[in-house]
Amino acid sequence: MLTTDFSKNSWHAIVYALKLYADQECDFYILNTYIKDTSGIDSIAFLDPDETFNKLYENRSTEGLGDILQRLTFSEENTNHRLHVISRSTLFVDAVKDVVENMQIDMIIMGAKGMTN
Repeated sequence: MLTTDFSKNSWHAIVYALKLYADQECDFYILNTYIKDTSGIDSIAFLDPDETFNKLYENRSTEGLGDILQRLTFSEENTNHRLHVISRSTLFVDAVKDVVENMQIDMIIMGAKGMTN
């Protein structure tokens, strides 16, 4: 599994993983998570039934994963590799545990400082 926060570091980790396993048949699951911060004043807005915030971050996640998939499709010509993207609206650790268990993941490769460092 390859995790991404759409930072330069996570992109480099994805490219590294593809090169590391260039000679092996692999399924790569690229995971991005998003969740609203519910601390302080934001927690009041969280009670609002309006789903605008969630749709915004869901769209950013989906579009970001689509961009990664498109970049890899054009640059990655390895027929041994199958690429899958996963977008989850949950805490990062919870998503990682779930995907590792359900997809029987053998390794997690990540490189992230975060988009905001």
